[in-house]
Amino acid sequence: GMPVVTATTVKFTAGRRVAEQATDRVCQILRHQAACRTATTVLPGAPVGGVEGLLGEAKAKLEAKLDADVIEHLARSYGTDFARVLADAAPSLLTRVSEDAPVIAAQWVHAIREEMATSVEDLLARRTELGARGLADAALRERAEEILAAHSAEVRS
Repeated sequence: GMPVVTATTVKFTAGRRVAEQATDRVCQILRHQAACRTATTVLPGAPVGGVEGLLGEAKAKLEAKLDADVIEHLARSYGTDFARVLADAAPSLLTRVSEDAPVIAAQWVHAIREEMATSVEDLLARRTELGARGLADAALRERAEEILAAHSAEVRS
């Protein structure tokens, strides 16, 4: 019978390498000559001109609205999609959710609308690094709950 190939990874950063190895193994089994293209395929949001160019573009667009560390965080976290995070964001959503991190409320709304965030844990630990920074205190959890309640109804079905 046909062999079964499975692949798992717990680290997102290792996913491309594991996928390439699995694809190459399947191609070998099937005697298919094509090579996996994941190592050369540009990821969505990757800047064409490199990170420095992207940071310059983000700064030029956003320096009147946001602190420099927030702008850099948005550009590095979302790549060329950084502007989508801010699309239609009310001024209240451009505020930091914690004074100790460059994360703004608009990121939570984006996570709810576009990244299937459905819980406070999603917002604090899985879509932003607030949990990893040890900032997930009661006040921050309460703010996340408010944003979740206010914006979950907007999710496209």
